Amino acid sequence: MQKVATGYSMYFNKKNERSGTLIQGKFKSRWIDTDVYFRRVLNYIHANPAELYEPRWKWGNIKDEKELKKKLRAYQFSSLSFYLDGKESPILNKEAITDMLERLPVLDDLLEEHGVVRHDAARLAQKSGQWVVEAADGRAFEAPQLLLAAG
Repeated sequence: MQKVATGYSMYFNKKNERSGTLIQGKFKSRWIDTDVYFRRVLNYIHANPAELYEPRWKWGNIKDEKELKKKLRAYQFSSLSFYLDGKESPILNKEAITDMLERLPVLDDLLEEHGVVRHDAARLAQKSGQWVVEAADGRAFEAPQLLLAAG
């Protein structure tokens, strides 16, 4: 990864007649060792642009969920629309994803699977020594630090 970052920095600096670093911090990676974690990562990647439109979405504070879903679907730097609309992509191998997962990403579940739970349908609970947000349907999500500080 370091070689890729160095090479790109050199190219970018030369092209733009500048000098210095472009990328700060150390590259971090984590092994995806289960199907559950793989689905979580896939959903996280597809839901990540929500931060651009609804900065507090991770805490369930979404002003217009319908509009947010529309923007996520249309976000040009995401592969989500290829999954949802069944469009073909020259670089995306949807079959590889369907071989590993039971189903493709679903927009209706995307935000909830990432951990967004409506305030009126959830409660803060402690399970196995950890604080979690427990949804009315029994699902539990790791409680955001902001929620713990406010609680």
